[in-house]
Amino acid sequence: MTFSVAKVRSGLTIVAAVAQVLAGAAPQALGWPHDISIRSGELGTAIVPAGWAFSIWGPIFLGSLAFAIYGAWRGLASPLVQRLGWLPFALFALAACWELYVPLRSLDWISWLVLLAQFGIGVRLVYVLDAARPLSILETIVVRAPLTVYAGWIAAAMCVSLPSTLRFHGLEMPPEGLLGLSLGMIALAAVGAAWVAWAAGGWLYAAPVVWALAAVIAANQGAGGVEAIAFAAGVGAAVLIAVSAARLMRRAA
Repeated sequence: MTFSVAKVRSGLTIVAAVAQVLAGAAPQALGWPHDISIRSGELGTAIVPAGWAFSIWGPIFLGSLAFAIYGAWRGLASPLVQRLGWLPFALFALAACWELYVPLRSLDWISWLVLLAQFGIGVRLVYVLDAARPLSILETIVVRAPLTVYAGWIAAAMCVSLPSTLRFHGLEMPPEGLLGLSLGMIALAAVGAAWVAWAAGGWLYAAPVVWALAAVIAANQGAGGVEAIAFAAGVGAAVLIAVSAARLMRRAA
């Protein structure tokens, strides 16, 4: 890799990190009739988390900017940044595209495939970061932590978005079928996140998924809630916490 390519990559990563922040604010700033929350509400299912769960984007965006600035500062002096290559840029750029696409087109198959691509990128990032350990304290704070949390949140988003995408495309399911699909997505999110957390991501990967599952529980409390979904989300969160704790103890041993 030449120095010029590394510089271009660092600059584009900063642009993408800023773009995903601006893209999230674009619908309100430009007066669009729909934003992501409206689209989600139109197609919402029982596994869509309570609204407060999406406040996690604040720390994720800040972490993305911290990483991008660190990458530009360290450049070729950081073997870790070089190993990550174009993956962070791709993750941020796809997020910006998704945030602009969904208000305009809704949660269709293209939007879900973007999440699927981000999921794949996120898992790859987690494994690269784990293979690069041990890391310095600074690298852990501004590289591993924000990117791993980002990857975990995307994994949860991919799972909870699929039922909404199917509804957008007119899939008609009886109540028991929709319940089964929702429970399957919760199981997929929990088991998949547990696998990645145990293999590479640890509690940093599991934490945003637990956060999402806790918000699913909150969304299904009281009238109109689905007890089976709340229970399944609770079991999934408990499994993830247990796996994360077991990995920490294995690392400490």
